[in-house]
This record gives sequence, C-alpha cells and structure tokens, in this order.
Amino acid sequence: MRTQKAAGGRQRAVAGIALALLVFTAGTARAADEPLADAKALYAAASFEDALAALGKLDTSSAVTPTALEYKALCLLALGRTAEARAATAALVTVSPSYQPTDTELSPRYLTLLTDTRRQMLPAIAK
Repeated sequence: MRTQKAAGGRQRAVAGIALALLVFTAGTARAADEPLADAKALYAAASFEDALAALGKLDTSSAVTPTALEYKALCLLALGRTAEARAATAALVTVSPSYQPTDTELSPRYLTLLTDTRRQMLPAIAK
C-alpha cells in the first residue's frame, strides 16, 4: 500500500512539473511575440518611433525574422530614414531572398525598395 501511495505521489509530482513547464514555455513564446505584435499595432497607428522601439525589444533571433525586418524598414521609410530602411531591406533579402509580403496594402515606396534591393542583391546571393 505504501509503495502505491509513493508511486502515485511521484506521478502527481511529475505531472505537476510537466504542467509548470508547459505553462512556462507557452508564456515565454507569447512574451517573445508581444514586441512584434506591439510593433505591428503601433505601425498601424502611425506611431513609427514607438514601433521601432518595440522592434528593438525583440530577442536576437526574432529581430531578424522577415516580418520584423519588414516592419523595421516600413517604419524607417515612414520616418524618412531611407538609408536605414535600405539596410533593413537588404538584411531581409539576405535572410529570406524569396520572401513575399503577405500584406497587400503596403507602402508603394516600400514595395519599390524591396524590388530594387532584390534586383541588386539576388545575383550575388544566387552565386
């Protein structure tokens, strides 16, 4: 009887630890997505400096995703910081040469910048 209680207690402890890990990892993933979601909302509200600040809060791996780089370039273009927007777009093309924006209502200036950057960089990337 005693060993059954001990085994049941261990199973509950293991289940509790597994549940705690699941909750922790879900919270961590959600926390990593928050700056990007915030940046998107701030961009939509035309708060470009604040959107850039939110993008700056992304962890290193999230900061170089195509979506993060796209929003960075969009904000920089909206602020008239063209050279920095070019650099962000070049980073986007380097990270994901075949990236296609999913938003059909993007700035024409950004779409032109993306197209021009691809034309300049893709031959070198293809080699």
